[in-house]
Amino acid sequence: MNKYSFAYLITSHGFGHASRACAVMQSLQNKRPDMHFHIYTTIPEWFFIESDIKSFTLHPMETDIGLVQTSPFEIDFDTTLSKLSSFFESYKQQVEQLCIEFHKHDIKAVLCDIAVLGISAAQKLKLPVFLIENFTWDWIYEAYQNEYPAFKPFADTIRNNIKKVKNHYLTEPFCQYPRSLSAIAKPISRPAKQPAHLTKERLGIPDTHKVVLLSLGGIPDQIQINASSMNKTGVTFIVPGIGQEIQKIENTLFLPHHSSFYHPDLVACADAIIAKVGYSTIAEAYASRIPMGYIPRYDFPESKFLSAYSRDKLCGVEIKLNEFLSGRWTEKIDQILQTSLDQSEVLNGAEQISEWILNGVSLNQ
Repeated sequence: MNKYSFAYLITSHGFGHASRACAVMQSLQNKRPDMHFHIYTTIPEWFFIESDIKSFTLHPMETDIGLVQTSPFEIDFDTTLSKLSSFFESYKQQVEQLCIEFHKHDIKAVLCDIAVLGISAAQKLKLPVFLIENFTWDWIYEAYQNEYPAFKPFADTIRNNIKKVKNHYLTEPFCQYPRSLSAIAKPISRPAKQPAHLTKERLGIPDTHKVVLLSLGGIPDQIQINASSMNKTGVTFIVPGIGQEIQKIENTLFLPHHSSFYHPDLVACADAIIAKVGYSTIAEAYASRIPMGYIPRYDFPESKFLSAYSRDKLCGVEIKLNEFLSGRWTEKIDQILQTSLDQSEVLNGAEQISEWILNGVSLNQ
Protein backbone atom coordinates (compact mmCIF):
# COMPACT_ATOMS: atom_id res chain seq x y z
CA MET A 1 0.00 0.00 0.00
CA ASN A 2 1.36 3.43 -0.97
CA LYS A 3 1.89 5.72 1.98
CA TYR A 4 0.87 9.36 1.92
CA SER A 5 3.21 11.31 4.17
CA PHE A 6 2.14 14.24 6.33
CA ALA A 7 4.46 16.23 8.59
CA TYR A 8 3.32 17.08 12.10
CA LEU A 9 5.22 19.69 14.11
CA ILE A 10 4.32 19.63 17.80
CA THR A 11 5.37 21.97 20.57
CA SER A 12 7.00 20.14 23.47
CA HIS A 13 5.39 22.35 26.13
CA GLY A 14 4.02 19.58 28.38
CA PHE A 15 2.19 16.61 26.86
CA GLY A 16 -1.13 18.34 26.16
CA HIS A 17 -0.31 19.44 22.61
CA ALA A 18 1.11 16.01 21.75
CA SER A 19 -2.01 14.38 23.17
CA ARG A 20 -4.19 16.56 20.94
CA ALA A 21 -1.99 15.86 17.92
CA CYS A 22 -2.16 12.12 18.57
CA ALA A 23 -5.96 12.23 18.63
CA VAL A 24 -5.94 13.97 15.25
CA MET A 25 -3.43 11.46 13.84
CA GLN A 26 -5.51 8.54 15.16
CA SER A 27 -8.58 9.90 13.40
CA LEU A 28 -6.73 10.59 10.15
CA GLN A 29 -5.21 7.10 10.06
CA ASN A 30 -8.60 5.53 10.80
CA LYS A 31 -9.95 7.34 7.75
CA ARG A 32 -6.83 6.84 5.66
CA PRO A 33 -4.84 3.74 6.73
CA ASP A 34 -2.30 4.59 4.02
CA MET A 35 -1.17 7.71 5.88
CA HIS A 36 2.30 8.00 7.41
CA PHE A 37 3.36 10.80 9.75
CA HIS A 38 6.77 12.41 10.04
CA ILE A 39 6.62 13.85 13.55
CA TYR A 40 8.94 16.70 14.54
CA THR A 41 9.11 17.30 18.30
CA THR A 42 11.13 16.45 21.41
CA ILE A 43 8.22 14.51 22.92
CA PRO A 44 9.54 10.94 23.49
CA GLU A 45 8.73 8.18 21.02
CA TRP A 46 6.93 6.04 23.60
CA PHE A 47 4.14 8.62 23.80
CA PHE A 48 3.23 8.09 20.12
CA ILE A 49 3.59 4.32 20.36
CA GLU A 50 1.37 4.29 23.45
CA SER A 51 -1.16 6.42 21.54
CA ASP A 52 -1.37 3.78 18.78
CA ILE A 53 -0.10 5.97 15.94
CA LYS A 54 0.15 3.12 13.46
CA SER A 55 2.69 4.48 10.99
CA PHE A 56 5.11 7.26 11.90
CA THR A 57 8.73 8.35 11.93
CA LEU A 58 9.92 10.50 14.82
CA HIS A 59 12.42 13.28 14.10
CA PRO A 60 13.66 14.68 17.45
CA MET A 61 13.60 18.44 16.97
CA GLU A 62 12.83 21.50 19.05
CA THR A 63 10.05 23.09 17.00
CA ASP A 64 9.45 26.05 19.31
CA ILE A 65 10.28 27.19 22.84
CA GLY A 66 6.98 28.00 24.48
CA LEU A 67 7.58 28.65 28.16
CA VAL A 68 10.27 26.93 30.21
CA GLN A 69 8.72 25.57 33.39
CA THR A 70 10.47 24.39 36.54
CA SER A 71 7.25 22.79 37.83
CA PRO A 72 3.59 22.62 36.74
CA PHE A 73 3.05 25.96 38.48
CA GLU A 74 6.32 27.88 37.93
CA ILE A 75 7.76 29.61 34.83
CA ASP A 76 11.43 30.45 34.30
CA PHE A 77 11.16 33.67 32.25
CA ASP A 78 14.89 34.37 31.97
CA THR A 79 15.64 30.92 30.57
CA THR A 80 12.64 31.18 28.24
CA LEU A 81 13.89 34.45 26.76
CA SER A 82 17.43 33.09 26.39
CA LYS A 83 16.15 30.03 24.55
CA LEU A 84 13.87 32.13 22.34
CA SER A 85 16.83 34.28 21.32
CA SER A 86 18.88 31.24 20.33
CA PHE A 87 15.95 29.61 18.53
CA PHE A 88 15.15 32.60 16.34
CA GLU A 89 18.82 33.30 15.57
CA SER A 90 18.89 30.00 13.68
CA TYR A 91 15.26 30.14 12.45
CA LYS A 92 16.06 30.53 8.74
CA GLN A 93 18.52 27.65 8.82
CA GLN A 94 15.95 25.46 10.55
CA VAL A 95 13.35 26.31 7.92
CA GLU A 96 15.81 25.42 5.16
CA GLN A 97 16.58 22.10 6.83
CA LEU A 98 12.88 21.32 7.15
CA CYS A 99 12.35 22.10 3.47
CA ILE A 100 15.03 19.56 2.58
CA GLU A 101 13.36 17.02 4.91
CA PHE A 102 9.87 17.64 3.52
CA HIS A 103 11.10 17.26 -0.06
CA LYS A 104 12.99 14.08 0.82
CA HIS A 105 9.93 12.48 2.44
CA ASP A 106 7.47 13.68 -0.23
CA ILE A 107 5.34 15.48 2.33
CA LYS A 108 1.80 16.23 1.09
CA ALA A 109 0.70 18.53 3.94
CA VAL A 110 2.04 20.06 7.14
CA LEU A 111 0.14 20.09 10.44
CA CYS A 112 1.20 22.35 13.30
CA ASP A 113 0.29 22.28 16.99
CA ILE A 114 1.24 25.06 17.61
CA ALA A 115 4.77 25.39 16.23
CA VAL A 116 5.12 28.10 13.57
CA LEU A 117 8.36 26.60 12.24
CA GLY A 118 6.26 24.20 10.18
CA ILE A 119 4.22 27.08 8.79
CA SER A 120 7.33 28.79 7.44
CA ALA A 121 8.67 25.63 5.79
CA ALA A 122 5.31 24.65 4.30
CA GLN A 123 4.77 28.07 2.78
CA LYS A 124 8.27 28.12 1.30
CA LEU A 125 7.45 24.82 -0.45
CA LYS A 126 3.84 25.87 -1.22
CA LEU A 127 2.47 22.90 0.74
CA PRO A 128 -0.95 22.93 2.43
CA VAL A 129 -0.48 23.84 6.09
CA PHE A 130 -2.96 23.45 8.95
CA LEU A 131 -2.67 25.25 12.28
CA ILE A 132 -4.49 23.56 15.17
CA GLU A 133 -4.62 25.47 18.46
CA ASN A 134 -6.50 26.74 21.48
CA PHE A 135 -3.86 29.46 21.98
CA THR A 136 -0.72 30.62 20.20
CA TRP A 137 2.58 31.74 21.70
CA ASP A 138 2.36 35.29 20.41
CA TRP A 139 -0.80 35.74 22.51
CA ILE A 140 0.89 34.21 25.56
CA TYR A 141 4.01 36.36 25.21
CA GLU A 142 1.96 39.55 24.84
CA ALA A 143 0.58 39.01 28.34
CA TYR A 144 4.09 39.22 29.80
CA GLN A 145 5.44 42.10 27.70
CA ASN A 146 4.94 44.82 30.32
CA GLU A 147 7.19 42.99 32.75
CA TYR A 148 9.42 41.41 30.09
CA PRO A 149 9.58 43.71 27.00
CA ALA A 150 12.04 41.32 25.34
CA PHE A 151 9.09 39.08 24.43
CA LYS A 152 7.76 41.60 21.89
CA PRO A 153 9.92 40.79 18.82
CA PHE A 154 9.29 37.07 19.28
CA ALA A 155 5.55 37.63 19.60
CA ASP A 156 5.58 39.80 16.47
CA THR A 157 7.45 37.19 14.43
CA ILE A 158 5.10 34.39 15.47
CA ARG A 159 2.00 36.49 14.81
CA ASN A 160 3.19 37.45 11.33
CA ASN A 161 3.65 33.77 10.46
CA ILE A 162 0.21 32.83 11.77
CA LYS A 163 -1.52 35.54 9.72
CA LYS A 164 -0.43 33.75 6.54
CA VAL A 165 -2.22 30.48 7.41
CA LYS A 166 -5.41 29.82 5.44
CA ASN A 167 -6.38 26.63 7.31
CA HIS A 168 -6.55 27.81 10.93
CA TYR A 169 -8.58 25.68 13.34
CA LEU A 170 -9.50 26.55 16.91
CA THR A 171 -10.37 23.86 19.41
CA GLU A 172 -12.57 24.29 22.47
CA PRO A 173 -11.73 25.45 25.08
CA PHE A 174 -9.95 28.24 23.23
CA CYS A 175 -8.52 31.53 24.51
CA GLN A 176 -8.57 33.94 21.58
CA TYR A 177 -10.58 34.48 18.42
CA PRO A 178 -8.11 35.23 15.60
CA ARG A 179 -9.18 36.98 12.40
CA SER A 180 -7.65 34.20 10.31
CA LEU A 181 -9.97 31.59 11.83
CA SER A 182 -11.33 28.85 9.52
CA ALA A 183 -13.46 26.79 11.93
CA ILE A 184 -13.93 25.81 15.58
CA ALA A 185 -13.79 22.18 16.73
CA LYS A 186 -15.11 20.56 19.89
CA PRO A 187 -12.52 19.46 22.52
CA ILE A 188 -9.98 17.01 21.09
CA SER A 189 -8.93 13.97 23.13
CA ARG A 190 -7.49 10.51 22.71
CA PRO A 191 -10.19 7.88 23.35
CA ALA A 192 -9.77 5.28 26.08
CA LYS A 193 -8.56 1.84 25.01
CA GLN A 194 -10.46 -0.30 27.51
CA PRO A 195 -13.60 -0.24 29.67
CA ALA A 196 -13.36 1.46 33.05
CA HIS A 197 -13.95 -1.72 35.04
CA LEU A 198 -10.91 -3.40 33.48
CA THR A 199 -8.66 -0.48 34.41
CA LYS A 200 -9.96 -0.55 38.00
CA GLU A 201 -9.38 -4.30 38.12
CA ARG A 202 -5.76 -3.91 36.91
CA LEU A 203 -5.19 -1.25 39.56
CA GLY A 204 -6.73 -3.40 42.28
CA ILE A 205 -9.46 -0.87 43.06
CA PRO A 206 -12.62 -2.29 44.68
CA ASP A 207 -15.75 -2.03 42.52
CA THR A 208 -17.49 -0.19 45.34
CA HIS A 209 -14.89 2.60 45.48
CA LYS A 210 -15.19 5.97 43.83
CA VAL A 211 -12.04 6.94 41.89
CA VAL A 212 -10.50 10.41 41.98
CA LEU A 213 -7.66 11.09 39.52
CA LEU A 214 -5.12 13.77 40.42
CA SER A 215 -3.36 15.11 37.30
CA LEU A 216 -0.62 17.73 37.10
CA GLY A 217 -0.51 17.78 33.32
CA GLY A 218 2.41 15.65 32.11
CA ILE A 219 5.25 17.58 33.78
CA PRO A 220 7.06 15.54 36.48
CA ASP A 221 6.54 17.40 39.71
CA GLN A 222 8.48 17.75 42.92
CA ILE A 223 5.41 18.68 44.98
CA GLN A 224 4.98 16.26 47.85
CA ILE A 225 1.53 14.69 48.01
CA ASN A 226 0.43 13.89 51.55
CA ALA A 227 -1.37 10.56 51.27
CA SER A 228 -2.67 10.73 54.84
CA SER A 229 -4.73 13.81 53.93
CA MET A 230 -6.44 11.73 51.23
CA ASN A 231 -7.52 8.90 53.52
CA LYS A 232 -11.21 8.97 52.65
CA THR A 233 -13.53 6.01 53.13
CA GLY A 234 -14.84 4.49 49.89
CA VAL A 235 -12.53 6.57 47.67
CA THR A 236 -9.33 5.56 45.86
CA PHE A 237 -7.02 8.34 44.66
CA ILE A 238 -4.77 7.85 41.61
CA VAL A 239 -1.75 10.16 41.33
CA PRO A 240 0.27 9.77 38.08
CA GLY A 241 3.74 11.26 37.66
CA ILE A 242 5.06 10.64 41.17
CA GLY A 243 8.00 8.33 41.97
CA GLN A 244 9.83 5.67 39.98
CA GLU A 245 7.46 2.75 40.52
CA ILE A 246 3.85 2.01 41.40
CA GLN A 247 3.22 2.52 45.11
CA LYS A 248 0.10 2.17 47.23
CA ILE A 249 -0.13 4.13 50.47
CA GLU A 250 -3.42 3.61 52.28
CA ASN A 251 -6.08 4.38 49.65
CA THR A 252 -3.77 6.28 47.26
CA LEU A 253 -2.04 4.82 44.20
CA PHE A 254 1.08 6.64 42.99
CA LEU A 255 2.07 5.89 39.38
CA PRO A 256 5.42 6.79 37.75
CA HIS A 257 5.59 9.39 34.99
CA HIS A 258 5.65 6.71 32.31
CA SER A 259 3.64 3.77 33.60
CA SER A 260 1.86 0.92 31.83
CA PHE A 261 -1.45 2.71 32.31
CA TYR A 262 -2.72 4.80 29.40
CA HIS A 263 -3.77 8.21 30.72
CA PRO A 264 -7.14 8.34 28.89
CA ASP A 265 -7.95 4.96 30.51
CA LEU A 266 -7.24 6.46 33.93
CA VAL A 267 -9.55 9.38 33.15
CA ALA A 268 -12.26 7.04 31.84
CA CYS A 269 -12.26 4.97 35.05
CA ALA A 270 -12.44 8.05 37.31
CA ASP A 271 -15.53 9.49 38.93
CA ALA A 272 -13.84 12.89 39.29
CA ILE A 273 -10.59 14.56 38.34
CA ILE A 274 -8.51 17.08 40.29
CA ALA A 275 -6.12 18.88 37.96
CA LYS A 276 -4.08 21.89 37.08
CA VAL A 277 -6.07 23.53 34.31
CA GLY A 278 -4.65 22.25 31.04
CA TYR A 279 -6.13 21.54 27.63
CA SER A 280 -5.77 17.77 27.36
CA THR A 281 -7.00 17.06 30.89
CA ILE A 282 -10.12 19.18 30.34
CA ALA A 283 -10.73 17.58 26.92
CA GLU A 284 -10.44 14.06 28.38
CA ALA A 285 -12.74 14.93 31.29
CA TYR A 286 -15.21 16.42 28.80
CA ALA A 287 -15.15 13.22 26.70
CA SER A 288 -15.61 10.99 29.76
CA ARG A 289 -18.30 13.29 31.24
CA ILE A 290 -16.75 13.54 34.69
CA PRO A 291 -16.74 16.54 37.06
CA MET A 292 -13.55 18.41 37.78
CA GLY A 293 -11.82 20.19 40.62
CA TYR A 294 -9.59 22.66 38.83
CA ILE A 295 -6.45 24.43 40.04
CA PRO A 296 -6.00 27.77 38.24
CA ARG A 297 -2.60 29.20 37.33
CA TYR A 298 -3.07 32.90 37.92
CA ASP A 299 0.23 33.78 36.20
CA PHE A 300 -0.69 32.01 32.95
CA PRO A 301 -2.99 33.79 30.45
CA GLU A 302 -4.71 30.57 29.34
CA SER A 303 -5.82 29.80 32.89
CA LYS A 304 -8.89 32.02 33.15
CA PHE A 305 -10.35 30.65 29.92
CA LEU A 306 -9.74 27.02 30.85
CA SER A 307 -11.06 27.66 34.36
CA ALA A 308 -14.26 29.15 32.97
CA TYR A 309 -14.73 26.16 30.66
CA SER A 310 -14.13 23.74 33.54
CA ARG A 311 -16.66 25.58 35.66
CA ASP A 312 -19.33 25.91 32.96
CA LYS A 313 -18.97 22.62 31.05
CA LEU A 314 -17.65 20.23 33.74
CA CYS A 315 -19.46 21.59 36.82
CA GLY A 316 -15.97 22.47 38.00
CA VAL A 317 -15.09 23.41 41.55
CA GLU A 318 -12.16 25.80 41.99
CA ILE A 319 -9.26 24.65 44.15
CA LYS A 320 -6.85 27.46 44.92
CA LEU A 321 -3.14 26.66 44.69
CA ASN A 322 -2.60 27.20 48.43
CA GLU A 323 -5.49 24.81 49.13
CA PHE A 324 -3.88 22.21 46.89
CA LEU A 325 -0.40 22.58 48.37
CA SER A 326 -1.70 22.42 51.94
CA GLY A 327 -3.94 19.41 51.29
CA ARG A 328 -7.14 21.31 52.12
CA TRP A 329 -8.52 20.50 48.66
CA THR A 330 -9.62 17.10 49.97
CA GLU A 331 -12.37 18.89 51.87
CA LYS A 332 -14.05 19.56 48.50
CA ILE A 333 -14.04 15.94 47.31
CA ASP A 334 -17.59 15.17 48.42
CA GLN A 335 -18.91 18.26 46.64
CA ILE A 336 -17.16 17.28 43.40
CA LEU A 337 -18.19 13.61 43.56
CA GLN A 338 -21.83 14.52 44.15
CA THR A 339 -21.89 16.50 40.89
CA SER A 340 -23.57 14.85 37.92
CA LEU A 341 -22.91 15.66 34.27
CA ASP A 342 -25.12 14.91 31.30
CA GLN A 343 -23.97 11.47 30.14
CA SER A 344 -24.99 11.81 26.50
CA GLU A 345 -22.23 11.08 24.00
CA VAL A 346 -20.20 14.09 22.86
CA LEU A 347 -18.41 14.72 19.59
CA ASN A 348 -14.63 14.40 19.62
CA GLY A 349 -13.14 17.41 17.84
CA ALA A 350 -10.47 15.15 16.33
CA GLU A 351 -13.13 13.79 13.97
CA GLN A 352 -13.99 17.30 12.81
CA ILE A 353 -10.36 18.34 12.35
CA SER A 354 -9.45 15.22 10.37
CA GLU A 355 -12.39 15.75 8.01
CA TRP A 356 -11.39 19.38 7.42
CA ILE A 357 -7.78 18.37 6.75
CA LEU A 358 -8.71 15.65 4.26
CA ASN A 359 -11.08 18.04 2.50
CA GLY A 360 -8.21 20.52 2.18
CA VAL A 361 -5.62 18.15 0.72
CA SER A 362 -5.71 16.46 -2.68
CA LEU A 363 -4.74 12.79 -2.32
CA ASN A 364 -5.00 10.34 -5.18
CA GLN A 365 -7.47 7.60 -4.39
